[in-house]
Amino acid sequence: MKKLLSFLALLSIVNAALAQKAITLKLNLKKGVTYYTETTINQEIQLQQPKAPVSMKQAFTFGYDMKVSGETDSGTIIETTYRKVKLSMMNMEFNSDTPSVGNPMFQKVFGNMINKSFWIVVNKNGTITSVKGMYDLVTAMIKDLTANPQMESNLRNEYNDAKMLQSFNQSFDIYAAGPVKPGSTWTKKQTTNPLGNGTSTAAYSLISFNKKIASLQATTAHDLEMNIGAGGKLTGTSTSNWVVDTKSGFPLKGKTEMTLEGQMKNGDGYTPARIISSIFISGTIKIK
Repeated sequence: MKKLLSFLALLSIVNAALAQKAITLKLNLKKGVTYYTETTINQEIQLQQPKAPVSMKQAFTFGYDMKVSGETDSGTIIETTYRKVKLSMMNMEFNSDTPSVGNPMFQKVFGNMINKSFWIVVNKNGTITSVKGMYDLVTAMIKDLTANPQMESNLRNEYNDAKMLQSFNQSFDIYAAGPVKPGSTWTKKQTTNPLGNGTSTAAYSLISFNKKIASLQATTAHDLEMNIGAGGKLTGTSTSNWVVDTKSGFPLKGKTEMTLEGQMKNGDGYTPARIISSIFISGTIKIK
């Protein structure tokens, strides 16, 4: 009986020790390794127009190779190179896997993104602090177009260093500042919005982890001011799940379901609007 009690006591101590194990997650990419990340957004925009409801569907896929190209006092410099672009919107399509098929203007603009690079800087805490090179990338995108100041302005407004910094932080700035255990929660607030200005506040939790991967969940509240079209305001929530590599903090798999509702400006009035998005992230780590 004493041996059994001793064994049970030891088992209790071991289980308690295991329960106290924690992990520190952060973006920590290594030189000599290629990290490929691909994001697909499937989106439906619903407008309650006075005469009849309008529904528009669109889809976007962007794939990048990310490689460490140097180290500075500011942090790790990561060269980020477009490898895949796929778009479908307003009956216009482009797929970099079949570049000769699709909308001619998209072929020129988005076809010229392939194999073009920009650079991000990640500090020692794993936070992306800056993006450089988007101006030159847009210059490459429009080089085969007839001069069109309005189109160039629209592209530079959509693809610039600040917008790309926001976009990458949405995918990578998802970790707690210190060690976490299964069941731990933390909050991140971002001033990020592909549609305009606003805030997103996410409540994260660590579900589980082992030596290779960690699983995370999040619920996010969005409060957004739109700058596309005539403008408007949307609020809503999203739920997300991620599987990340524990050593590098690199997302291997992710899914976000988002619903935004509000009003879009229409002349002197507003139109009720709803935007439903499904966002999928996949990642691959290639070691030479």
